Amino acid sequence: MYSFSMTLEEKGQRALEWDRLLAHLAARAATSLGRERCLTLPLAAEVSQAREALQETSEARALLDRDLVLPTAGLQDVRAAIARASKGAVLEPREFLAIRESLGTIRALRAFFRTHGTEAPALAGRAALLPDLGALERPLARAFDADGHVTDEASSELGELRRAVVRLQNRLHRDLTQMLHHGPYAELLQEPYYTQRADRYVLPLRAEVRGQVRGIVHDTSASGATLYFEPEELVGLNNDLKLARLGVEQEILRILTELSARIAAEGGALTGAVEVATALDVALARGRLSQALQAHEPRLNETGAIRLFDARHPLLALEPGLVVPNDLVLADGLRGLIITGPNTGGKTVCLKTLGLCALMVRAGLHLPAAAGSEMALFPRVFAEIGDEQSLEAHLSSFSAQMVDLIGILGAAGPMTLVLLDEIVAATDPTEGAALAKALLLRLVEKGATVVATTHYRELTTLALEEKAIGNAGMEFDQKGLRPTYRLASGLPGLSYGVEVAARLGLDPQVVARARSFLGPSALALNTVIADLERRRAALQQTAAEVRRLRDEARTLHHEAEERLRRLRAREKELIDEVRATFQPRLAETRTLVARLLRQAREAHITAAEPAPGARAPLQEAAVRLQALDLAVRRVSAEVAPALEGKPVDWTQVQPGAELLVTPLGRRGRLVAGPNPQGKVTVQLGAVRMAVDAADVREPEARRPAHGGSEPGAQAQGRPRRRAPGEARRQEGRASPQRGTSGVARPAREPSRGDSPRGDPETGRDRAEPASEARAPQLVLPTAEDTCDLRGQTVDEALSTLTAFLDHALLARRLYVCVIHGHGTGALKSAVRGYLTDSPYAAAFRPGQPGEGGDGVTIVEVRA
Repeated sequence: MYSFSMTLEEKGQRALEWDRLLAHLAARAATSLGRERCLTLPLAAEVSQAREALQETSEARALLDRDLVLPTAGLQDVRAAIARASKGAVLEPREFLAIRESLGTIRALRAFFRTHGTEAPALAGRAALLPDLGALERPLARAFDADGHVTDEASSELGELRRAVVRLQNRLHRDLTQMLHHGPYAELLQEPYYTQRADRYVLPLRAEVRGQVRGIVHDTSASGATLYFEPEELVGLNNDLKLARLGVEQEILRILTELSARIAAEGGALTGAVEVATALDVALARGRLSQALQAHEPRLNETGAIRLFDARHPLLALEPGLVVPNDLVLADGLRGLIITGPNTGGKTVCLKTLGLCALMVRAGLHLPAAAGSEMALFPRVFAEIGDEQSLEAHLSSFSAQMVDLIGILGAAGPMTLVLLDEIVAATDPTEGAALAKALLLRLVEKGATVVATTHYRELTTLALEEKAIGNAGMEFDQKGLRPTYRLASGLPGLSYGVEVAARLGLDPQVVARARSFLGPSALALNTVIADLERRRAALQQTAAEVRRLRDEARTLHHEAEERLRRLRAREKELIDEVRATFQPRLAETRTLVARLLRQAREAHITAAEPAPGARAPLQEAAVRLQALDLAVRRVSAEVAPALEGKPVDWTQVQPGAELLVTPLGRRGRLVAGPNPQGKVTVQLGAVRMAVDAADVREPEARRPAHGGSEPGAQAQGRPRRRAPGEARRQEGRASPQRGTSGVARPAREPSRGDSPRGDPETGRDRAEPASEARAPQLVLPTAEDTCDLRGQTVDEALSTLTAFLDHALLARRLYVCVIHGHGTGALKSAVRGYLTDSPYAAAFRPGQPGEGGDGVTIVEVRA
């Protein structure tokens, strides 16, 4: 029915069936207040308000997806009770129960967000407005039981008064029982029982005994044969019981009055808390609707752009059955869209889908569209859909539509969405098409976004003339002569009226005559459009297959990356396990070697004349140490480098860059980048070789000198001893002896107790830098006496040095030369720090200018 009392926006909402969608929303609220609010859901006019509501919906949906439900179900509509209490009324027990249940809900909501507040910050921000009303809830919880009866715990006086009533009742029962069986009344009773009349205990006496006993008659039976008589002996007790009961009633009234006054005092806070809890219930309902629609939060904009992908009509999406999704796009300067196509082909459904989505974002509802969809916020939405003729208002369909269009044209402007179904249809086609063109152009000129459906072919040419207006058509299955309900942008659709009529059974002769009336130009246009539709459908199918393959490739790529990550993590775990297995045994063997060295010195075993078999334990321990150290070295040098570094960006790396060849565990320099066969050329020392690009990684920044674990005492957790430059000078040394290498060699130290270098804890000598006071002579080492550590990491260098010193000890060498170079000084510092606590080094010093300078360290090997 046409109505002048409704505004244009209200008429548009009715045409879009907005009230039906709100009814679905209200059905998902947990409370009566929430349902009431859902049916009158406000529509935001600002983007910020809509975004806040959408964020709350998203958080409610996320909680629901995790089976976390806001505890709103106990919220009651207590607004009337609060208003009555504020006017001084004493509330009824049922009203107290409703308020108590609402207070429990408010408390539960506060507790919920204390636990889950970080997961739903927007909802938690709203819940933060809930006041602590425990001071009101606790007395209500004590005062009433589940049925609304006032409990003895409501006050200490009430409990005592009720106990007094019970005592009087028990006394009356005892006296009445005595009267029933003994005394003067036993023979006068109509029946042997007692009862109450006017809240007083009485006996049923025979009517003929009236006047024979003293007391009060309170009632008679219907026949008059029985008198309900209160004996004189019970009058006092009945009076006491009446007074006790009045005391109980007065105390209950006092309690209810006091509680009503407390509710009135907290009325403002309680009303505000109920409003907040209701808003949370509405947000939960929006989350449930989002789940039912399988909807997503859209991006919002203020530019008027619409990009809805796979959009579904929300009311149809809530019904069982298949809903055809469509892309609805008006962006990049496109402000108008003309939709054409066959009858019952889905044009109106597309129009309503767009209109409902425009209202939904303003209400904070997720859209039944694909993730990544975008919607403009239109503060005004006008929809002219359906036949609005009114016989009472003397308006034809055309007149009614024109009245609406005139009003819409006057109100439209920027950020206005106008939806027109069969624009200017109920009049002469030529004049109707002309009016429709003029209206569409004027609406676009005023900045409105317009979507119109039509059967006028003249309107399809408008999109070719105006850049701001586009065409879209509903597809049609020409083989089955059925609509597909799919919207195709860029091309107009055909009405297929003759074809549909033929399918419905129209006389073939009539169909043929109708086609002849169309003329060759119309038939040719139909043929061209139909051919374009077929090509477009084929392209869409190809594009869908490409998207499917692309998504599969992405999935496989992600799976491969994840598997590689897990394999690398497992490889690292295995290497750590190997290291954890070897390092304790290595430390144990080193400790054994140190102990044997100490025992050898104490037994005065000399290098010149060792006792038979005296070196066997020492050599055996050294061999064990060497084997273990070499095993750890292999793990570190051959396997661990594969975990180091990062993939090489071949677009950035330049020749000469340092690279890590993982299969060899060696560093080299890039000579040439990848060739067509995927090979790169690297320089490894004096060797140039080609390796697979996949086997090359870019080293990470070097670790600090002492970043890794160190062997010996440092690995066992003992504090570092003095650095080489901090070693104290030796005193009381014997004169130097001539060693086998022809250089000055200091004499061996005296016994442990006399040695200034003896470790008081272990008895082991400490290695010290050679004293500058010794004036050491040049050492001329051979290749067997030299250990070159240049180009190695700290961990690699220390492992190499340990193994080298093992060999030197077994070979009974006096001095060795360690080449570490200058560089950043990290390797030199690490080597000398290690030698300070090494069980193999009696002393060490920097090289002299003739020995290599500070780039080498001369080590005196312990005997």
